[in-house]
Amino acid sequence: MPELGRYIYCIIQAEEPKSFGPYGVGDGSPELFTVHYQDLAAVVSRSLVIEYPVTREHSMAHQHAIEAVMKEHAVLPVRFCTIAYTQEQIITQVLTPRYEEFKQLLAWIADKQEISVKAHWLDMKSIFQEISEQTEELKHLKAALAGRHPDAAYYDRIEVGKIVQQRLGEKREAEEQQLLARLASLAVDHRINRVYGETMVANLAFLVENAKEETFHQTVSSLQEELAGRIKLKYITGAPLFNFVTIVIHLEKPEHQEPGKTIAGQPESLAAQGPKPEAYRDVSP
Repeated sequence: MPELGRYIYCIIQAEEPKSFGPYGVGDGSPELFTVHYQDLAAVVSRSLVIEYPVTREHSMAHQHAIEAVMKEHAVLPVRFCTIAYTQEQIITQVLTPRYEEFKQLLAWIADKQEISVKAHWLDMKSIFQEISEQTEELKHLKAALAGRHPDAAYYDRIEVGKIVQQRLGEKREAEEQQLLARLASLAVDHRINRVYGETMVANLAFLVENAKEETFHQTVSSLQEELAGRIKLKYITGAPLFNFVTIVIHLEKPEHQEPGKTIAGQPESLAAQGPKPEAYRDVSP
């Protein structure tokens, strides 16, 4: 039977014990509470020591737990399904050896937020038309295909498809760079994330100082006006900083620890390996 451990959600600065409500991962949405070392704390819930599958239900529970803490604290998100066997293990193998690292990261993220900007083409027919008109090779191939039997033109049609996909990727990258040229200078840092589906142009994350959020939002709104009818921008805020800081902690079962071996998490805080947030407060312009 699995042992009862402590699921770790995030690291915060706090000196007094706190509870954040029943938002934990697992059956019954267990209570979130803190485990302390000096003025740092790990926010945890009681959990079986098991490997939770990366389902939408579990991923969103992990995110919502962190969001609950974010209402009161700056947080360092911890990677999904990080479970310690005991509270003492969290203190001695995580908070104590990584105290200075966590303090520096908390200072770095103070008064900043993560903002996502996702861009989608609205009319793919017009995009393909642009590609066709702007690519001489495609013009020649299409002219050569005119009037030919489909079977005889099979390989030429495959070549047309390859060229279209290549040009589509180039157009997507060019328009992504145009967005970055307008927005990156307003942020402390940014990430270019993978796009999904044929219509998505860009999937960008920005680390923005709270004092500059209004300017950033106004710039995105201006971009949307300029791109109206061609690209739809979606502006998402309120997410944990998964794209910029995700704490990675490696823990072993206590009885498997070798004598003298340190099993505290390694300093992989910027690995950003947590689940990617999708459902947050949407304030699209």
